[in-house]
Amino acid sequence: MGSNLGCSQCVTSREHEGPTTRCTDNPWSKSSSTVNAADMNLVHDCDGNRQVHAASPPAVTRTRTRQHVESPRAPSAVANSEMHVLMELPGGTRSLLEADRLATGIGILRHTNGSFYDGQWSAGQATGFGRFKHADGSTYEGQWRGSQQGGTGDSAAFTRRCCRRRRLEHLIVKVASGRADVLVPRNAIPGLTRVVMKDQGKISAFPLPKEAAPGDVLRIAFQKDQGWRCVVVRPREARCLRAMVPGDAVPGISEVLVKAPEGMLRMSVPAAADPGDSLVFTKGLASGSSGTYMCQVQRRHGELVAPSAIGPAEDLRRHVELQRALQESSGYWSHKIERATSSMLEVPGVVVTEAVAEGEVLAVCPSAFHLSPGLIRRLDPDLAALAAVVAREAPADNQDIDVFLVAMFLAGLLNRCTRDCAPELDDARGVILHLFAKVLLCETFEHHPYRLAANNPTGFRSSLSPSCEADLIERLSWGVMERYRLIGMEKRPQYSSEEFLRAWLMVITRAFEIGGTRSTLVPGLDSFNHDSSRKCAKVRLDSSGDMRLEATRCIMPGEEVFLEYGELSNPMLYRTYGFTLPAEVPTVQSCLILPNRLQRVLNQHLPSSHTGRLLQLDSNQLLPELRSLLQACASLGSGEPAQFLRELLECHLDCYKNKTVQEDSRCFLDELRAKQSERGCLEKYLEALDNPASSLGSQLSDVLKRGDCSRQDGSGRELWQDGSSFEGLFRQGRRYRGKVLWASGWYEGDFSNNQLHGEGTLKRRDKVYTGSWVRDHMEGHGQEIWPDGRCYCGSYLKDHRHGFGCFRWRDGRQYCGQWVEGRQHGKGRVLMLSGRVREGEWCSGKRARWLSEAREAEPEDGFLEPFTGDRKL
Repeated sequence: MGSNLGCSQCVTSREHEGPTTRCTDNPWSKSSSTVNAADMNLVHDCDGNRQVHAASPPAVTRTRTRQHVESPRAPSAVANSEMHVLMELPGGTRSLLEADRLATGIGILRHTNGSFYDGQWSAGQATGFGRFKHADGSTYEGQWRGSQQGGTGDSAAFTRRCCRRRRLEHLIVKVASGRADVLVPRNAIPGLTRVVMKDQGKISAFPLPKEAAPGDVLRIAFQKDQGWRCVVVRPREARCLRAMVPGDAVPGISEVLVKAPEGMLRMSVPAAADPGDSLVFTKGLASGSSGTYMCQVQRRHGELVAPSAIGPAEDLRRHVELQRALQESSGYWSHKIERATSSMLEVPGVVVTEAVAEGEVLAVCPSAFHLSPGLIRRLDPDLAALAAVVAREAPADNQDIDVFLVAMFLAGLLNRCTRDCAPELDDARGVILHLFAKVLLCETFEHHPYRLAANNPTGFRSSLSPSCEADLIERLSWGVMERYRLIGMEKRPQYSSEEFLRAWLMVITRAFEIGGTRSTLVPGLDSFNHDSSRKCAKVRLDSSGDMRLEATRCIMPGEEVFLEYGELSNPMLYRTYGFTLPAEVPTVQSCLILPNRLQRVLNQHLPSSHTGRLLQLDSNQLLPELRSLLQACASLGSGEPAQFLRELLECHLDCYKNKTVQEDSRCFLDELRAKQSERGCLEKYLEALDNPASSLGSQLSDVLKRGDCSRQDGSGRELWQDGSSFEGLFRQGRRYRGKVLWASGWYEGDFSNNQLHGEGTLKRRDKVYTGSWVRDHMEGHGQEIWPDGRCYCGSYLKDHRHGFGCFRWRDGRQYCGQWVEGRQHGKGRVLMLSGRVREGEWCSGKRARWLSEAREAEPEDGFLEPFTGDRKL
């Protein structure tokens, strides 16, 4: 059991083994709060999962006491013996009256006072993992246990775990037959807790995945080629879908694409929405609307006003304090370099005061002061769990969860520093981090594109037009602000949205790549600017993990010390760091192309499976995205790959010519440089098509030969932009036999012309199908199995049950007979709960009449094996 909450509504009893917390502060604590069946909608979705929603429950009286009290009632979905429900049966959706069916599965129970329970149900009681939110905004997320007494519908005592987190060091998993499923406990720390597997006397361990939140399931399996693999399985889909209203959207007319479990959906922008607003789509909250989405408009955050800039003298003083503190704590800062403020340089940086020799160490920051995701998980385990929970609902924009975690921690640090609060840690680390936060506050990010896009989506898009960078930056900025909104739904943050945005920008512009992710802040060493043409120093980690800055050449007095952040073009620099380099500085050129800008060309030359992919061009090399499109054009599309590439480039270049980039005076200098780089990249590719002797032209000529494009033959692996992949056999450039992995599941089996064709198994979150396929459709004989025990075995036609087949429900009832387009239609036999068989006739999923009296079941009836409850998908 959990420890005491430490709040006035909790008391501790000794009735059970160990301390048990009881709390009366929940809407089911009094007998008068029983929820009647008439006040509720019990809805079955298309896959048999039930969802419970309170329509208008009575008002709830909440009590608080320090005395011994009776155990509160669990959230109960059943009060009467009869209720009207909507069920999705093989014969279709219909309303029926049931006397003994209780809410089971995952559902939501809402009260008019604002409280709600969202989680697992069993026999009408909250049982398993669930989330309860009080009307006052406080929340509980953890395990529930409930039962019924004597079948009267009255709920018995339940146990509630308290909110104080005890860090779980090791999660022990006993593996059987090379695989195991384990629930992530509430006190596990993502990225920190070690998962220890015991398999036939052998012990293996790995850290808990950083995206795993309490209540998720770890599916662990051993594979000969890759060793132990762990997949995080969500107990349910995200509660809602989120989309952004683009800056160029026309409310009431435009549409937005939303990624849903069933695929990409097109949703209309409501007439009341404005550019920059958020659209929240919720599915099936009302009775009879389980297959539709309801849209709610959430207004964008208010104006994000940058704080006043810190003066040069104060800027210098804060940097000197940090440098002195580093030197007093086993760090190092050379006396030959010093901070140069805006009064000395156009952009504040670091300059050399005395000659520096090649290889000389300029600065050292001990590893103890690196603000890394691992350190934050050790200092604040609750914050790590919160990041994992929010990441489940956050927009899918490929932002690393480590960046999110560090940004949340840093925002709190900046807020405390702004309010002149003392450091939370009273050791050297706390002092360094406090001084580091003061240094970071010198950066305002007043003209960063994230801030510009958040404050004025329409104006920002207009200034960057026709560049596709506007679309990407606008979505990235919206994703940051949506994360802040989601944090507030889980826990009220101490920092403002402006502070969170600045913290996020500090992480993406100042972080170093340590441990595989670019999310570690290093105090002192993040003060150096970028210039690939004048770089004179580099950073490296020594054997102890300390970060050292060393000169790569001799540096003369008065010269600025530059690093190289990477081989980045001006559009990439502007997108991430908010600055660009002059045109005379040699940099790589790049161009981002979104599929909606050139849909006509893509549809003309490529198959539909490749027309929605984002394309990135690089003037120095051919990136995998372009190679993949050229291969698809050669092997699956129509026309020559060279002609396709030329039409693509010319069509996009016409947008820049019509815009007259050089004469556009409405945009800032950085935006102008970014668009000039994109136009130069497009022109360079067109020149390469006409000049195969150039470096880029030779790479293109090798790939554009049709024979080279379709050379895939034998074993191989193919990756797609959305993270999906295929691994298996190719025949003449087409998938022949293998396994495809999607975000929602996998397919393993035969292919023909890159379509599912032959025999294969499809695994999705909700079911498994094994059987015949014809051109991406279930057709022929097959079998479907659901996690709750339902099973169908029989004939299919165009993904529908069609012909003769047997369907078994979890409670043991079965139907064997004719099906038409997924519904019972024709003659069939029913195996009832009593074990007796009766024949009848069905029409469009409804029984028309009985044809015989009940009799004992016989083997030749062909019914499926009974469900034992131990089947695992």
